[in-house]
Amino acid sequence: MNEKRKDKEYVPPTRAEILEYLDVAMGEAMRKIESGRIYDEQKEKVRISWLKCLGYLSNCYASLMKDRDLEELEERIKELERRANNG
Repeated sequence: MNEKRKDKEYVPPTRAEILEYLDVAMGEAMRKIESGRIYDEQKEKVRISWLKCLGYLSNCYASLMKDRDLEELEERIKELERRANNG
């Protein structure tokens, strides 16, 4: 999914990639809820734990991305105000 990774260098996923991850996870969760059979209860518990982890991390990541975007917008507004006052 994240084709930007080279060797062991970590490149954070984009919003589009996060949405793709979540779409796959939600599809898997819905499939399991509607018709999934549990063959190995322990493996299923591990899978559920990872899905919960993905949801939590995605929420945190999205929040941080939103904060970053707001900070960038704030800087752009300050720069525009500075230009307007000096121009």
